[in-house]
Amino acid sequence: MRSFKGILFVCLVVVLSGCMGKSIPQETHYELGVNAEILASVDKKTLEIGDFVVVVSPKIAGNKIAYKTNQNRIEYFVKNAWIEPFSTMLESLSKKILGSITENQNTKEAQKNTAQKELKINILDCYFDAVNEQVVVNMRVELQGSSALIAIQENVESGDFSKIIEAFERAINRAFLNALES
Repeated sequence: MRSFKGILFVCLVVVLSGCMGKSIPQETHYELGVNAEILASVDKKTLEIGDFVVVVSPKIAGNKIAYKTNQNRIEYFVKNAWIEPFSTMLESLSKKILGSITENQNTKEAQKNTAQKELKINILDCYFDAVNEQVVVNMRVELQGSSALIAIQENVESGDFSKIIEAFERAINRAFLNALES
């Protein structure tokens, strides 16, 4: 009888250990980068920007990737997340994009003679619209006391989750380029 309890205990442990590993979803992490195809369509220019600030709405600033199934409800993907907080990633990405499209003003004399402008980009919304299968980016750009609203919708190609991330990348790159051109 004692060996039967031991065998039953071992079988129970084996069964439960198999279930435990499957109940915790594995999270996949994603990162956005500079989209060379989009940047290739832009002529390099000299921009007179001094302070450059990116502010991200708290509802999307963390590591969770947002989506909407209707206008009044925001949800987050469970198995997919950003590699770092979205706000940190967008700040870094915006500087890379700015560096990619501006000509190098490497002399201090050139920087002194240029009127520096303060650019503030407020990311209001950035999510996957599950109904229309597109990524939506809404931002407000403030430059020298004036502001403009930029709205970008990027269609998602059919396929796996990486197609959604590619659409996020294209949409964010286009939005930042529109902000820098405004």
